[in-house]
Formats: sequence, C-alpha cells, structure tokens
Amino acid sequence: MFLCYIGAVYLKINFILKEDNKEFYLKFIQENKTSLNNIELNLTQTIENKFYLFFKVNLLKIKDFIISSDYKFFNIIFEKEYINTINVSGRLTSVIENKLQEFFKLTIVKCGSTTKNSILGIDFLANKIDSPFFSLAEQNILNLFKVGHLISVVTERINISKKEKLYPYLLVNISEGVSVYRVDSKDKFQRVGGNNIGVSTYWGLVKLACKYDDPYVAVQDAIKGSNELIDLSVGDIYGGDYTTFGLDSSLLASSFGKFKNMDRSKISNCDISRSLLTTLCVNICLISCLVADIEKVDNVIIIGNALVCLEFMQMVQMSMNFFSKEKIKTLFSDYSNFVSNIGNSL
Repeated sequence: MFLCYIGAVYLKINFILKEDNKEFYLKFIQENKTSLNNIELNLTQTIENKFYLFFKVNLLKIKDFIISSDYKFFNIIFEKEYINTINVSGRLTSVIENKLQEFFKLTIVKCGSTTKNSILGIDFLANKIDSPFFSLAEQNILNLFKVGHLISVVTERINISKKEKLYPYLLVNISEGVSVYRVDSKDKFQRVGGNNIGVSTYWGLVKLACKYDDPYVAVQDAIKGSNELIDLSVGDIYGGDYTTFGLDSSLLASSFGKFKNMDRSKISNCDISRSLLTTLCVNICLISCLVADIEKVDNVIIIGNALVCLEFMQMVQMSMNFFSKEKIKTLFSDYSNFVSNIGNSL
C-alpha cells in the first residue's frame, strides 16, 4: 500500500509492505544510502506482520526527486509489491493531483477526513506499539522566555506508552494554522479551538524577512540563532527585574520589540528566524493551554509540520509547562507526520 499526505512543504509518504520483503528493502537502503539523498527516511517499523516505511519528500525539491535514485527505489517497490494506486489526503488540488499522476503514474484514490484519519492513526499506534510517544525531560521552564537563551541543547527523551490510557486528550495539529481537538475516543472528537498563526505564518514571514527558500533551513538556523538583538526583555523596559510581579530582567517582554530601532543589515537571518520561531511557539502553546484548561484535559498530543526537530519540541514543551504551571503532559511522537496516513490504511 502506498499512502501520501500532502502538506505545505513535504509529501509525507508511507509504504505498507509485505514483511517477507523487509530484508531486501533494508539492504537496498543501506547499500544506496549515499545516493538516496532526495528523500528523508524517518522510520521503519514492523506492525502486525507488515513492514512500514516512513518517508518525507521536500516539495521544493520535487524535480530533483523525480530524476534521482530515490524515485527509482520507489518504482522498485511499486513493481515488487504490485502497487498501482496511491491513497492521497491533504492539500490535493487539481494541479497537485495531475502532478502526482504524472510523477508516479498511479491511480489517485482520494481519502477522507484528515483529522479523523489522524485520530485513528494515533489510536492504532497507541495499541500496537509499546511506546509510540515521548516527552522531553524537564528544563527550567523559563529558559525559552529568556532573551538570548540558546535552544540548541535538548534534554533526554522519555518514552511513554498510552495503551488503555490514551483518552481523553487534546490533539494539537500545527499546520498552516493551528487546530485543537478534544478526543474522547477514536470515534468521538470535536474541534474546540484554533489559531491563525501556524507554520505557514512562520514560513511566510521568515521568507519575507530573510529570503529563505526552504523552511527546514530556516528552522535549523533558528536553533543556532539568538533573539537578544531583536526581542525586548523585561530589563530593557524597567532597567532590571520587575520585582512587583517577580519577573526576571531577562524574560521576553515583546517579540521584535527592539527590531523597530535596529539596522536590518546588522541582524543575522538566524536571529530573526529564532525570534519568529519563538513567537510561533508561544502563540500555539498559549491557545492550547487555555483550551486544555477549559476542557479539563491534562494530556496534549502535538502533531504537524513544524515538528522537524527535537529543539522545536523542546520549545513547545517548555511553553506548555510555563502556561499550564506544569499541569499538562505534552506528548510527541516520531510518527506525528504520518498519523493521517496510518489512519488511511485502516
């Protein structure tokens, strides 16, 4: 089975294959790993006698993919598994549909609700894999909000099983915007909130300000950047700690608060990207924590396009801890980009 979710930046691709051919595929990948450079192999997994491959293909590099060894590998799978259809969800416009048929020469099967499929996929993972989720060990919850604090250090992962203890939870889907769902079972869920500031907001602004042509590069630069020259701290406003309310002088008071008085040529793209990523993270987590408090739900599962690195997950967890006063358990998954595909396969 060949499944594809079309996101804003990536094709998220799943192959569900015969376990008998597992060793052949793993050997092929190992022997060709230097030439398979236009796809990102995220995971392999065996579930219920089926072999799962999880790939991402950067849509901005799709032309390189079509003429690469990666594309040949896909065709080997098509022939070996007798695949002649592709199950597609996400942003399937007529233009993209025609391109997919042109690229893969397969019949397009349009799938149903992405949200419902994501919830089905999460339920499947929770019941079929020992520890499909993880959180990140605690850091100082104020670190994210300290102007100039580096985010390149990530604490250890703590693997978590939610078998028989999954529900209820909030599903926070970080996409073009952000959607928040209360999930009481795999068949009972409702949208309970959202935010218009999502990945596409970050991507549009960082492209405008820094001329990035790849959001993945922008995020990696943000990890290396500092917001000290751009964001306004409590100390910049009050000249020190704001003791009346117990606010440390280094805490973030205003995103881009200094930028209005700065010479753009003296500020690096890394620093601007960092400030924008922090703004995105704070807005996502603030709305999520408010909804969680209203819904009286303590578990939050984060999925979506922005989770391309552990550093961003660390930022999210620190924000959720801060806004919820450590009441919320934030869960991530290596499968977060693929849960809709998994649900489509059921």
